[in-house]
Amino acid sequence: MNDNFFIDTNIFVYSVLPGEAQKRVHALDLIDRAISTGKGVISYQVVQEFLNVAIRHYAQPMSIAECEEYLSTVFRPLLAVHSSQSLYIHALKPDPSPLALLVRLPDSSRRPRS
Repeated sequence: MNDNFFIDTNIFVYSVLPGEAQKRVHALDLIDRAISTGKGVISYQVVQEFLNVAIRHYAQPMSIAECEEYLSTVFRPLLAVHSSQSLYIHALKPDPSPLALLVRLPDSSRRPRS
């Protein structure tokens, strides 16, 4: 049984927001447990989303130095899914599973808008 767990971007956002004390405490506890046990994982998308929010959307944005520190101390130990050309190519290939057939868009919805 795999007891790893994925951590969503919102957990990291709450971990640095001063206005949401209870959410911040829970987020910090979860991140600490993820790092200390080695069971928490994130993808490159979580890193990208968090850094975008941290630099562009906070009332007091994180500095580049703060982002670099967060990247090396928090994200680096958790990063399990890295971006790569093969990942993008795999995502472009049709999924032969029955569930994938249910969620595919009809051909007409894939046409470019005029």
